[in-house]
Amino acid sequence: MGNDVVSKLMEEVSRLRRENSELRMKLSERLSESQGKYRMLFEHTGYGAVILSSSGIIQDVNPVVLKELGEKKENLVGKSIFELPYCTKTQRNFLKILLYSHLKGERKMVHRITCRWGNKTRILEFTSASVESDKGICCIIILLRDITRRREISRKLKKAIQENKALLRELHHRAKNNLQVIYSLLNLQEDYIKNRKVKEILREIKSRIITIGFLHEKLYSSGTERFSTVRARDYLENLVHHLVNLYSEKNKNVRIVTEIEDLELHMQTAIPLGLVMNEALSNALKYAFPSGKGNIKVHFGKKDGEFILSVEDDGVGLKGKTGSTRDTLGFTLMKILARQLGGTLEIKRARGTSVILKFKE
Repeated sequence: MGNDVVSKLMEEVSRLRRENSELRMKLSERLSESQGKYRMLFEHTGYGAVILSSSGIIQDVNPVVLKELGEKKENLVGKSIFELPYCTKTQRNFLKILLYSHLKGERKMVHRITCRWGNKTRILEFTSASVESDKGICCIIILLRDITRRREISRKLKKAIQENKALLRELHHRAKNNLQVIYSLLNLQEDYIKNRKVKEILREIKSRIITIGFLHEKLYSSGTERFSTVRARDYLENLVHHLVNLYSEKNKNVRIVTEIEDLELHMQTAIPLGLVMNEALSNALKYAFPSGKGNIKVHFGKKDGEFILSVEDDGVGLKGKTGSTRDTLGFTLMKILARQLGGTLEIKRARGTSVILKFKE
């Protein structure tokens, strides 16, 4: 009976030893595989990599560091990083602070420094991480990435962007000045014209020139970093004031109310939008109020993703002039501009005239 128990016990011990041996072998294989992966990553990462002890002793370096420094591994491993001739006093102080921060609990840090790396002055990005064991920090891994070229490209891009902005600002300024010259020439020409109809045509042309000129002026003097967009409220309200002043002689008692949302408009949208408003408001100021008294409401906003411009008056409007708008240049121009915006144009004549433009930018 006793021998059977001993025999079974020995068999169980033998089985446990075999399982333990197999487990050790598997762990050894996995450890070897893990070390192989680590070594492959360490040596072929593309970044410089250094492994330090918590006191700054170099435990390992990868081929990228060796190539840049022109050194052999045996000349670096085992030495204190603070004793290397490549390190200046400033760099030693930086490394001391880095190690001290990790010892105080920082797990990962990223720094950028300018230093001698190889035989050139480079901008290096340091990414350091501490590795802990049961006894505390066992090592600190530092990855070194040369970002000198990236920083130089970034600097050149910023310079190019600034130059382009200056060029765009100058283009808008010149466009505004050229339109102002044309406007002035038309003013001079108007002084020599006696025909009222021709004078009216010149006034309409000048109004359209001012509409485009205002946009370039706003883009030029916006003070923002963007020269392709304009604030709708500022732009359209300036146009309203200009047209009111232009036709002030016969509309001293006309009350104008504006409801313009402060939306941002792209230049390619703002020009046709401004021209449509110019035509609609000009027609209202010219023809809607023979008595010189009435009300006009200008609205611009956005609803359900759609921009809406409306110019409404309570006078006799376009109908009082021609009975129809189909053959007028202004109406034809508004239809063309509405198509350019990919929108719809509607004219209503109930209790005055309403011009409604709807489009999506």
